[in-house]
Amino acid sequence: MQCHLCVLPGRKGANLKKNQMDAYPSTACKLTQDFLVQTIVFYGQRGATRTDFFKGEQQQNLFAT
Repeated sequence: MQCHLCVLPGRKGANLKKNQMDAYPSTACKLTQDFLVQTIVFYGQRGATRTDFFKGEQQQNLFAT
């Protein structure tokens, strides 16, 4: 996933072209990153497997926020 590059402007090799930066705005990027972290932590606390993660609950959670 390229998205994380836009929240690390100081990272070497993260100089994306302007159209790529427009496609991955840093604010949306951060929200996506936070969502993924929270989801992983949430499922990790429940002891869910990766199979459970992709069972459709993921799609419901995406629209819940």
